[in-house]
Amino acid sequence: MNKAIELGCDLVSFGRPTIADPFMVQHLMESKSIKCISYNKCFMNHHIQPVKCYAF
Repeated sequence: MNKAIELGCDLVSFGRPTIADPFMVQHLMESKSIKCISYNKCFMNHHIQPVKCYAF
């Protein structure tokens, strides 16, 4: 992500990662690891289940 911004990227999306960790941006600034593993279950059945992280 930092490399993309350095290369002139206009926008970086944080959809799934912020579901797994609502404080992700703060954790990135503190050089902590991100919890999201792109499991994708958070969005797979959103019409019948709550949108949340099912990996943790």
